[in-house]
Amino acid sequence: MKARNVTGAFFVMRHPVAGEIKFESVDDAIRISVSWPFDRSTGEWIRVQNTFPRKRYCAAIQRLAHANKVMIRATGFGKVVFVREPQLIFELTDWNPSMRTLFQFSLAGTVRDLTPR
Repeated sequence: MKARNVTGAFFVMRHPVAGEIKFESVDDAIRISVSWPFDRSTGEWIRVQNTFPRKRYCAAIQRLAHANKVMIRATGFGKVVFVREPQLIFELTDWNPSMRTLFQFSLAGTVRDLTPR
């Protein structure tokens, strides 16, 4: 019998006013969603979502426990990079044929927090 992956959010970092960064397990994938205010005075938001193969994501997070930097390619386009500095840095790159976008955030968490349960 195959072990079932638990579905649902395993890491959420909320913006103090509105928005969040969420890591969630969905079947055999990890979905990272960002909904974060960019300029609240104009109502502009950073909204991006990408999916990563679960095995590839989990292997990279395990390497991050001993490395300073890991990169994971998305299922479609894009990638995510985690850097261990004094605090954990998260870079999500998303692109389509007309535009490439890079978002960088400091995460209020640890490598262990990024591990799906």
